[in-house]
Amino acid sequence: MPSENTNTKKCCRCKALRSAESFGRNKSTKDGLAPECRECIKQRWADRSPEQVAAHSEGRREYRRAHY
Repeated sequence: MPSENTNTKKCCRCKALRSAESFGRNKSTKDGLAPECRECIKQRWADRSPEQVAAHSEGRREYRRAHY
C-alpha cells in the first residue's frame, strides 16, 4: 500500500521505501504497481540457476507458439 506521499511505496520483499518509478506496473493491484521493486525482481532472477531460467524461457516460448 502506498505511503502518505503517493510518489513512494514500500517494497514487500526488502521493506525499503522507494519511489513509484522503482516499481513495475501491475493492473491487478489497487495502486497499479507491482508489490516488489525492480531491484528485488532482478535479484530474484539472478539467484535462479541457469536451468531454471532456461526452463522458464522454454515454457514461455511454447506458450507463445500455441497462442499467437
